[in-house]
Amino acid sequence: MNYQLFQPHDLLRPYLFGFSSLEIEEDHRMIPIPCIPSGAMLLNFEIGGGMRGGGIPVGPVNLPSSFVCGQITGPHWIMSVDSSVHFNVIFQATGFFRLTGMDAGQFNNGFMSLDLLGEKWHSLGKAVHEANNSEERIRILTDFFLEMVPEDRPSSKHDIPEQVLDIIRQDLRNTIADIADSLGFAERHIRRVFKRQVGMSPKKYQQIMRIHKVINLLRQEPDMSIQDIVAICDFADSAHLSRQFKRFTGRTINDYLKTHPGLREQWVIWD
Repeated sequence: MNYQLFQPHDLLRPYLFGFSSLEIEEDHRMIPIPCIPSGAMLLNFEIGGGMRGGGIPVGPVNLPSSFVCGQITGPHWIMSVDSSVHFNVIFQATGFFRLTGMDAGQFNNGFMSLDLLGEKWHSLGKAVHEANNSEERIRILTDFFLEMVPEDRPSSKHDIPEQVLDIIRQDLRNTIADIADSLGFAERHIRRVFKRQVGMSPKKYQQIMRIHKVINLLRQEPDMSIQDIVAICDFADSAHLSRQFKRFTGRTINDYLKTHPGLREQWVIWD
């Protein structure tokens, strides 16, 4: 498998984390690829072969050739039934909402074919599938999303979800009550607007980011003790860490450390 990550156009950086391409070759087809929650919505294109996916809350399903994938809150997998390219647009946490105006919460733990989003999205899927390489796909997608960027490009730093994201990133120990006190809004209001723009609750997002931090520590310091990870990532104890890690990745920490380093590098695509 050949995995590549591409940076977006400068004007799209507030909205897109980037583009990724995973080429699944003949000898890897029909092998499930484990995935973990990324903290990002995705736009997916399955080029040259059919794909299947599975996880919560549904079992194995045939995936459309082009679709929007909402926030996934548990371990899942994808599998190619033939040699293909799995091409993604990776959005920033609020990027999909800010570009499209669509409620991100409606896609939570699910996906929607581009054909159901309207003619311009259907045409986008067709154009991306007809492109010959990643560079051409990126150009098509860049032109598509640049047309959605407001001319005045208003700052998002005062939006409640962006403020919540900043607080979470600064300190993963902050509770929703802490965030509400800091911003001066009711917890219920914060949860509602955050889920609409990000696609999940602040607490769930925070839990996923904590697991990302664990994985990054394991990647950078594979010999670090579990007790050190517990302290750094603010888990109650090692049992709490183990439960949360298995809940979000589907694997134990020992299983992760036994995974080939090249595959471990692909676990976290956004943080």
